[in-house]
Amino acid sequence: MRRSTLRRVLGDGAPDRTILRYAADHGAVIVSKDWDFFDLVNDEATGAQPLLWIAIGNAVNRVLLALLEREWPRIEAELLAGAEVVVLQN
Repeated sequence: MRRSTLRRVLGDGAPDRTILRYAADHGAVIVSKDWDFFDLVNDEATGAQPLLWIAIGNAVNRVLLALLEREWPRIEAELLAGAEVVVLQN
């Protein structure tokens, strides 16, 4: 789900836990550069929800998309195998 769609559904500035709950209810993977989501998906109280953590620092969209395209087979395989957190880094 695109961020703009999520913003329309949950409102601008929705708390991380609300986003996590929404993702869990809809079987979605959270994609974020925010370390807070790593803590949340590993918190037993909130339960595990798959996270693709983008750990590449600042990058233009072209670079990020190229990296995602190159790494997608691994990312998808790890998520399908049940990984709670998949890290994307260059």
